[in-house]
Amino acid sequence: LHLLPGGPEVGQALVADARVAGVAFTGSTRAARQIARSLLDDDSRPIVPLIAETGGLNAMIVDSTALPEQVVADVVASAFQSAGQRCSALRILYVQ
Repeated sequence: LHLLPGGPEVGQALVADARVAGVAFTGSTRAARQIARSLLDDDSRPIVPLIAETGGLNAMIVDSTALPEQVVADVVASAFQSAGQRCSALRILYVQ
């Protein structure tokens, strides 16, 4: 297991290496798609698992002027719409 921060050149070199047995990636959706395509380009090697996290750590900040009933509705909608399976799902709630 290695953590190798770097730009596209580092990623392309890693993905192209036949010794890579799996990829866990955090970054843009565009880059995740490029990695997925690269991993599938070589028919001579087995399918390489890809775990791509293209979301962020999304926060909601609630101050003392907020209406509690509106906050509850917004928190539930933001955290659980699409079963929480989207990049913009609420993950951290800060309440004053």
